[in-house]
Amino acid sequence: MKVCSQCGTANNDSAKFCKGCGNNVEAAQPVAQPVAQPVQPVSQAQPMAQPMQPMQPVSQQPAQPMFVQQNPQMTHPTQPAQPMMQQAPAMQGAPHYTQPMNQINSEQMVDFFHWLISAIKKPSQQYHVSSLYAVLVFVISALVSAIQTYFTVQSGANIFNSFTKVGTNLLSSMSERSISAPRVSVPISVFIAAFFAAMISVYMTFVVALIGAKMFGDPMSASQLHVQFAQKMVPIVTIQICAALLGILTLSTPSVFLQIFAGFLTMLLPFSFVSHAECTRKIDREWLWVIYVLVAAIILIIVFCVTMGIVTSAISSAIYGALLH
Repeated sequence: MKVCSQCGTANNDSAKFCKGCGNNVEAAQPVAQPVAQPVQPVSQAQPMAQPMQPMQPVSQQPAQPMFVQQNPQMTHPTQPAQPMMQQAPAMQGAPHYTQPMNQINSEQMVDFFHWLISAIKKPSQQYHVSSLYAVLVFVISALVSAIQTYFTVQSGANIFNSFTKVGTNLLSSMSERSISAPRVSVPISVFIAAFFAAMISVYMTFVVALIGAKMFGDPMSASQLHVQFAQKMVPIVTIQICAALLGILTLSTPSVFLQIFAGFLTMLLPFSFVSHAECTRKIDREWLWVIYVLVAAIILIIVFCVTMGIVTSAISSAIYGALLH
């Protein structure tokens, strides 16, 4: 077989010219065989394109890591996303700071009498108790003050009755006729008036302390100040109890002295609180102190006049009614 070197067509051995292109294949006969052999590999150059097929796996191999890299990238943002979702329990954990506080308060809720004893021993310490305990302290203070006032007035009425009895007996002996002596008795209305006057006085004193705390910008709440004010009232209440006992025993002079002393200490309590108050205002503390003392003095003087007017009017009406009878 003779293969044309131009077109590669196979011709018979006896052919002189290529039947495909007409080229002279006779001269290229000896070279045709060696050329035909490399031509076949050349004609098989298409397998050279086959190495391009392995390029597809190569191109697919980096494509697969790209997907592999994308998967970590998809999982990587999810990792910070999980802590972001975990911040919601953190926000829910904020009430846990208040729950222990409520538990602490409930554990420290000692009974009233134990708190009174502790407040008598160390009234400057802070105790976590209910605000109702403070109300009870104020009520006891007003009640004891009313008892002392009632028995003091009753003692004065007894002295008045004894003097009028001596005077009427003297007049009866001189005029030789019987003269009835007027007898003064203290009605229960005096006790009620003294009780309400004492309650007004104590609570207005607390209001004066609260005004000072707000004036200075102290962060203490009204309920906390209420309890601390009652704690500092406990030693004063013990003095009032002693004054009431002396009044019951008809020892009017020391009873009145102790009652006045207890009232003076009560009037000083607002100034004691404000002197230790935290000042958060832009105005200087000394100027705030001067303004507060002026305002507190005016309020306390008005309260003193009103409460004394209530008690004296009740006493005078009782004496006037007894003299008319």
